[in-house]
Amino acid sequence: MVRARQALQTAHANLAAGDTIGASSRAYYALFDAVRAVLSERELADIERIRTHRGISHVFHATVVQAGLMSEDVARIFPRALELRSSADYGSDTNLDDEAVAEALAGAWLFIEACTALIETSSRSKPDADAAGKRS
Repeated sequence: MVRARQALQTAHANLAAGDTIGASSRAYYALFDAVRAVLSERELADIERIRTHRGISHVFHATVVQAGLMSEDVARIFPRALELRSSADYGSDTNLDDEAVAEALAGAWLFIEACTALIETSSRSKPDADAAGKRS
């Protein structure tokens, strides 16, 4: 989650500097890092075996959203960020709409907070390894 927060801070700096392309890319990667953290920390998937961005999105949706761990509304922020990043990285425009990118960054903070909550919930529900060892 540290990487996710750093990437989102960079996205805000990029937007402030007028770099909407860089901001949208960094915002997406902030969410990508958050998704990977949730899947890894909650032991929902072997993230090293997932080879594509769409694959990570699919696994996240199947294991987190469909399981009811995150609302559809919040979860939609991730694929929207992927679409914006794809447009930025592969489109012919040299600049994106500032308002659309600012909206994506606001959504990204919400998404990252939801992912952080999932990880914290998972951490609290795992038995303490030291305590388990003492009971044996």
